[in-house]
Amino acid sequence: MKEVRYTLTRKDLWHYQLYVFRHGIWVVLFIQLYLIVILLFYSFSMGIFFSLFLISMPLACGLMSLFFQLRRSVSKGIQVIKKRGVEIITISEQSIAYKNDLSCGTASWRTLQAIREDRHNLYLIRDGTGLNAVPIPRRAFASPQEATSFLEQAREYWHKQSSQSATNET
Repeated sequence: MKEVRYTLTRKDLWHYQLYVFRHGIWVVLFIQLYLIVILLFYSFSMGIFFSLFLISMPLACGLMSLFFQLRRSVSKGIQVIKKRGVEIITISEQSIAYKNDLSCGTASWRTLQAIREDRHNLYLIRDGTGLNAVPIPRRAFASPQEATSFLEQAREYWHKQSSQSATNET
């Protein structure tokens, strides 16, 4: 059983939002590419400068919109984080326990879709998009080795529960 205590900061939330953005950007890029192709077919009859204008405006507006959505999300998230106080995550072979000033509970390892990491955080992801995840900042650990140990232990528990679920279903 391992435990980690931390308080999320604005910087932690920003890194989490960027992680979600990076892993979900392919959807946004695909939609924009689709719109560009449609606009190109329509605008070639109007002239090249009009075509470039029609292409650049949606791209610029889309990028500005994404930036402001990220900022707004972080600002709203920081308000909730201040109320939650210190986060305590405890992992054991049976479950993950969450505790803060507003709530506490446990979740089975089977509720996780993935366990990922980047250079800033560890993520216990509950859905495929990463929008519903538990970010654990690396700074919450005394050393990089402790963060790696926590991550390896979590993955071991998760794989063990996943294999037991598969065995029980057959």
